[in-house]
Formats: sequence, structure tokens, C-alpha cells
Amino acid sequence: MQELLSGPDREVVSVSFGKEALRRILKDDFAIILLDVRMPEMDGFETALLIRKLKRSRDTPIVFLTGAVEDESVSRGYEVGAVDYILKPVDPDILRSKVAVFVDLYGKKAELRTQVIQRKTAERELSRVNEGLEAKIRERTAEPDRRERLAAQGSRNAQAGRRRSCTRRSRPPRRRTWRSPNSWPT
Repeated sequence: MQELLSGPDREVVSVSFGKEALRRILKDDFAIILLDVRMPEMDGFETALLIRKLKRSRDTPIVFLTGAVEDESVSRGYEVGAVDYILKPVDPDILRSKVAVFVDLYGKKAELRTQVIQRKTAERELSRVNEGLEAKIRERTAEPDRRERLAAQGSRNAQAGRRRSCTRRSRPPRRRTWRSPNSWPT
């Protein structure tokens, strides 16, 4: 089975017991999990239930391999989270193609996750730059208002200064000199 599923784009991990499968799933992510319904200690159904409870493997596709053709077994497999059921003896071409589809989907999902992370990072950066630009715009639009206020204030001050200067610079009273009537021009 390992030789059948191996390829340059995947690493096949093989275990014999359900507990061993759970330990591996806790450590690594998998594109697909192939479970035999009949395993020692813990059968495939119990193992699938526990796999589905783990956050890390909640969405990992599970495909059951079995020699049992009982309808009850198939429906129970789907109930515990299987996405497919393959009967033994396994047709190598069918198994290879199904595994290839799930490996491809896993790769696309990983690419999509990477793109989402990159997009969120770009959006945060864009938002940061946008906030900086908006602050500059507020400063620059506030600057003419400030200039206008200062100019208006200066104009008011200038007008008030002229008024004040008018009252302050009022002419001193004229000195009147009295001349004697003899000094008047004739």
C-alpha cells in the first residue's frame, strides 16, 4: 500500500493501531486519512470519531477501507465522518486517483490559506498607509483654515489697531496764542 500511494508530492505514513494514528495526527497535518474498519484495540469507527473531535484534523477527509460489505458498516462509516468507502480488494488505480484528488485539494487549500494570510497582511498595511494619508490630508486641509483664521484675526487686529491709533493719536490741543490787538495785521 505504501509503494502504491507514494509519490514526489506526498509522504505516506503507515500505522497499525488507532492510538498510534491519533498520536501522529496530533503531531502532523494530513491530506487524507485511510482507515481500515477492522483494526486491533480500537476499530476504524472509534478512531474516526476521535479524529473528528481533534481541532487539527476535524476537516481532514477520512476514507474507510474494508472487506465488509455490510450496509450497516457503510452507513456507520459515513455517520462518523467518512467521505468515502473503498471495498477490498482495492483497485490500485481507483485508490491512487482518489488519493491524488485529496492531495491536490489539500495543496490548493494550503495555497488558499497562504493567499488569505498575504491578503490580510496587505489589507492591514494598506489600512495603515491609508490612515497616515488621511491624517496628512486633515493636516493640510486644516492648514488653510488655520491660515484663514490667522489672516482674519490679523485683519481684525489691524483694524482694531487703527481704531486704537486714531484715538491715541488724536491731535494734541492747539496752542492758542493770544495776541494783543495791536499785533493783528492791519
